[in-house]
Amino acid sequence: MTKIHMVGSEPRNSTNFEEMKLACAAIGKEIASRGFGVVIGSLRPHTADYHVIQGMSEVDCVSEVTFFRKADEPPVEETELPKGKFKLVERRYQGNRHLTALLESQAIVVIGGQSGTSTAGFAAFSLKRPVLAVPQFGGAAKEIWDAVSSRYGQVLTHAELDTLSAKWGDSSASCVVNAAIKLSKNNPFDDRVQHPQIYLSAFTLILIAAWMVLFNHGSQVIGNVNYALFFLMIGISSVIGTITRTLINVYFDVVEVFSSKKILSDFVLGIIVGFGFFLILQASGILLTGDKLNFNAQTFQRLSVFMSLVTFASAFLLERSIERFRERMEKYADLDVETPRK
Repeated sequence: MTKIHMVGSEPRNSTNFEEMKLACAAIGKEIASRGFGVVIGSLRPHTADYHVIQGMSEVDCVSEVTFFRKADEPPVEETELPKGKFKLVERRYQGNRHLTALLESQAIVVIGGQSGTSTAGFAAFSLKRPVLAVPQFGGAAKEIWDAVSSRYGQVLTHAELDTLSAKWGDSSASCVVNAAIKLSKNNPFDDRVQHPQIYLSAFTLILIAAWMVLFNHGSQVIGNVNYALFFLMIGISSVIGTITRTLINVYFDVVEVFSSKKILSDFVLGIIVGFGFFLILQASGILLTGDKLNFNAQTFQRLSVFMSLVTFASAFLLERSIERFRERMEKYADLDVETPRK
């Protein structure tokens, strides 16, 4: 079962603890409604654990709760975690409660909190465990967010990051649980190769192999089919250029996220750029000689290499070109146009 480790408490000098209580209850509802379990270390009213449990109790299901308690602490009472609502698993521990519980869950969510929450969150980060900080209510969670949130961009979308950092709203609890699960599946704090990186690398190798096959055998195709192969090679070059730019951006900027939408858009733009240059070549041939450009074996391979280089460079430099174009358009839009005098 997927378990989320909740860590947090009322921050020092807090002015919005009541809002934090409601947020914790909303997270608890979201966790229980999805059939997930939680790992907690306290049931005192000033902790996030307590209010998450209150939210879970409002969902009509039996949720699993793993509770860590010291050997000298009394067992959890039936009134605190009734059997009709919760399946309780108690664990005894020595030392730090939250550090002992790190390996019991798939992800850690920290909210509010003081020094103990800070210790647990940064320890999870040091041990390369997936930890999600909820920064809206300040405290230790805000400190952890400021320190580690730059890594989240490798897994979470910009929209999710905006929701997590914005004022708490109706969709925030769902976003927190979704983000915690995504971090647990593709841990950005782990230096090991993640599945998206493997898929992207394999896809790139397949594209390069496909281009080479088309280059070697495309010229042997007779008829109008070689036109389609020609533009397919241009599209492949465009995608390879986009992937290259994305990998470089991710290498230098950990907030950069791989986007399939961007890949699709750049594929289409690459086709358009290639088509534009193809029209220029055709037009130059018609204007100079009166004949259209024919695709024989040598022409096909020569144009394929040239146009592939053009579209690769276009896709690789697309973001910079669009940014410069936008700056120029904004510059022209800001110019004051004088009204001619009559």
